[in-house]
Amino acid sequence: MDASRATEPPASASDGPDAASLQVVLAEYAMLQASLKLSWDLTQQRTSVFFTVLSAVAVAIGLVAQRSGSGLAFGPFAAAALGIALFVGLSTFLRVIQSLQEVTLIILSMNRIRRFMRDATPRYPRLFSLPVNDDEASLHHGIGGMYGHGAEGMRRGYGVLQVPGVIAVVNAALAAAATSIALAGLVPQAAISVGAITFGAVLAVSLRHWRRAADEVRRSLTPLFPSNGPTAEPG
Repeated sequence: MDASRATEPPASASDGPDAASLQVVLAEYAMLQASLKLSWDLTQQRTSVFFTVLSAVAVAIGLVAQRSGSGLAFGPFAAAALGIALFVGLSTFLRVIQSLQEVTLIILSMNRIRRFMRDATPRYPRLFSLPVNDDEASLHHGIGGMYGHGAEGMRRGYGVLQVPGVIAVVNAALAAAATSIALAGLVPQAAISVGAITFGAVLAVSLRHWRRAADEVRRSLTPLFPSNGPTAEPG
């Protein structure tokens, strides 16, 4: 064992950080805040683009329907237009999931720095309203969390109400509509049934991908300050 480490006094939560360390920590926190805002903005922009494209496709299909009625040209056009909207929707869904993975890691990193700030001012722990732990449980009590629904929220259907869930439902509806329209001229008696099956399959695959992405982040977590640890956040 290193003799210098043996004689080193133990660290105490009341030991205040020096000015240089505090400046570095605050700079890192500011960078994380900027990254969090960038990730949220990207999610909103991609979602807005998707619904803008969806609106344009709906208008285009309506105009063609007025011109051609239910003629032979309407079916292929509508199926192709819905297919384009579906492509944009799927790419948006995947990018939003990636952004949420980034947001999760950023929020946990910010929690760690808030823990450092709280430990540096042990006389005022009650002033920190946001979580100061970096485990999965803290994600459900902070900004962007599931507001008390916990880790099982998505399994109970709450996840469908979040942005990725809404996009997944819209994508499933687009896939079902495109499939039904494409089959309407070939096997009209089975078009609606196949469309319903397509809706369920696309929605199930999308939610499964989202859950696997969440599990991937969960497996990568190594909490330094778990909520049930010996120095957990006070209740």
